[in-house]
Amino acid sequence: MLNLLRSDIYRLTHQMQFWVLAAITAVMCVLGVAVLAWVSSPEFTAYVNDMAAEQMEQLSADERAAVERDLQEAAAESQALNERELSSITQAWSQEFLAGGFLGLMGSIVVVLFLTSDFRGGFVRSLVMDRRGRVRYYAEKLVLVALIQAVFLLLCAASCAAAFAAYGFTYQVGDTAADVVAWLALAWLISCAYAFITACVVWIARSEWVGTACAVLVSAGIAGGLIAALFELLSAAVPWLADATYLTLYGCVQLLSAGAGELMHPAAATPILGLPPVGDILLVTFAFIAVCAAVVFGVCRKRDV
Repeated sequence: MLNLLRSDIYRLTHQMQFWVLAAITAVMCVLGVAVLAWVSSPEFTAYVNDMAAEQMEQLSADERAAVERDLQEAAAESQALNERELSSITQAWSQEFLAGGFLGLMGSIVVVLFLTSDFRGGFVRSLVMDRRGRVRYYAEKLVLVALIQAVFLLLCAASCAAAFAAYGFTYQVGDTAADVVAWLALAWLISCAYAFITACVVWIARSEWVGTACAVLVSAGIAGGLIAALFELLSAAVPWLADATYLTLYGCVQLLSAGAGELMHPAAATPILGLPPVGDILLVTFAFIAVCAAVVFGVCRKRDV
């Protein structure tokens, strides 16, 4: 399996699409921070005030007073942002590349392209694919998927951290090295679970288009958001569904979005499981990973190559 892993790493790093997607990932992270820096700039504040002044000229006295109150409240809430002060580095990372599904999407797209290339290019037929060979093949591919997700996670984190420093952002709470490592490890587990789901779909469908659709819908969090909205809608009839989102990967992302400081906080325990965020995330992600492993070795392994 180790020889196959080395071979796959060599093949992956010699594909242009891998480096193109890595470059896009880094650029998009930097652009996201640049937009945040623009929003926090005095020029943007002046622009918003000018636009508000033009609109207020057309309002009545009562409406103008209400708008002024809203503007004052918004200014108070955005004061820290205007001073380029963020809550913490881990919370900032979450807002930049985790909560919106960007990390899950980019890593899963690489996974789709590489896994389908084995069947499209005939590489898999050059391997010994008896029972033991199939187990080694799929086990190695799962390890490779996890490594891809780790690379893109570190790329996103490093790009954002460098951009935050370049634009002069500071943090209200300084996360310790242990906090940062714990947050990154949990983010990696979540992204791995998403990528494993995508890998299962690719191996069952053997279609690049189906795999890409799965990456967009599942790994980017679109399906999770729809499920969360459905749970919220049905909670009027079934109350416990209001908290069922915490049993999904989408809910794990929301828990991690609060930053590393809330991971072990007892007050942040999830309603259904009664666990602090770190316990909920570990339990849910390992459950999804276990299901994916069962599908890979119980269903995908038996498919013709």
